[in-house]
Amino acid sequence: MFEIGQKVSIEKVFNEEEVLNFSKMSMDDNPIHFDKDYAHNSRFKQRIVQGPFVTSLIGGLLGSKLPGPGTIYINQNTQFLKPVFIGDKVTASIEIKEIREDKPSNKTKNLG
Repeated sequence: MFEIGQKVSIEKVFNEEEVLNFSKMSMDDNPIHFDKDYAHNSRFKQRIVQGPFVTSLIGGLLGSKLPGPGTIYINQNTQFLKPVFIGDKVTASIEIKEIREDKPSNKTKNLG
């Protein structure tokens, strides 16, 4: 049963290999992610992790932790306030703020 106030979080350290692989998978060839010289001359002074890679942690939480398997991820609005650098640890958290009675509940979930 879900309750208002339920929370889950995960921590992740983004490493160089993951950032390079995400660039390949997403076809993001922006050198700010993989070229040390280019990044050094940017306003960030070092390589940054792709924003969509960072926000993908939310999908991981929704699909595996809360609500969990079977969850359909419909919408997300993001605003990037600071860069995430390779090697940074990020904590992603979600919390139930409201429960809509017009949506299916976890009372009769059949995931099989």
